[in-house]
Amino acid sequence: MGEAATAVSDEVFSVRVENLGYVLEARALLCVIAREDVQGEAVVEAALSRCDGADSVVVTTAVPGNLAALLDAFHAALRLGARPRRLADAQRAVENELARRSWPVVFVRDAHVLRTEALQ
Repeated sequence: MGEAATAVSDEVFSVRVENLGYVLEARALLCVIAREDVQGEAVVEAALSRCDGADSVVVTTAVPGNLAALLDAFHAALRLGARPRRLADAQRAVENELARRSWPVVFVRDAHVLRTEALQ
């Protein structure tokens, strides 16, 4: 499971895998908050490795984050090339790429600091 997950018991990890499966099926949002000694993202990635078909995209934005910065990060993470100037076109390109994937899983680091428009 990896060194980050060593701080999480097998029972807790199994529950995370099961919960993640439900989140994937529902295409819902999942917020991961972990203790300092646990790397939440690493635990989720380890759990994803047990979910067939999950396709993760890691997005890192600059604090405080806004829609333009988030779309820049998505374009880089998805390797879509240069972001279109119009935000609507950039957002459409990201949405189309994510829709093309069977089980897209998006990690947005520090999502809690994003403005509402960017998080939506």
